[in-house]
Amino acid sequence: MVQPELIHILAQTDLFTDGRTYLIVKISSAQGECIIPPPETEPASFWACLRDKDETTLMLAQEAFEQLPSSVVVLNVAPTYRLITFDIPLDWDVIGYLAALTSQLVEAGVSIIAVSAFSRDHIFVAEADFDRAWDVLDTFIRACREQVANLAAPGELV
Repeated sequence: MVQPELIHILAQTDLFTDGRTYLIVKISSAQGECIIPPPETEPASFWACLRDKDETTLMLAQEAFEQLPSSVVVLNVAPTYRLITFDIPLDWDVIGYLAALTSQLVEAGVSIIAVSAFSRDHIFVAEADFDRAWDVLDTFIRACREQVANLAAPGELV
């Protein structure tokens, strides 16, 4: 059960995707600095570089991957993914937002990779699951909007 204050935030969420295909790429941690993809024409695609004690992971659009310098040693590439951004800036004290959205995908059997930026959350879903994931999330957000509308007193702004 989603708490009422969270339903208001979920109801304000817009879904965004840029229509690009993404790759999740493992490169050697010995390569040191994170790789920055070359600049591209607007709108810029999502990209991230995550580094832990064992490896460096790049999340980037397929066209950016194809432009990586030949000096980048690719150790592994995951199948193609699509990006879904939960397009609402969130305060740092919001609890359960991503869990509420991703639990809907769990119930639908959709695997995700979650990435949180400073004020927005993003998920990657397998390209084959994208339409199903989008529909599940859109349906859930619409249900939250209906709940908010039903909670409002007549003539009251939501």
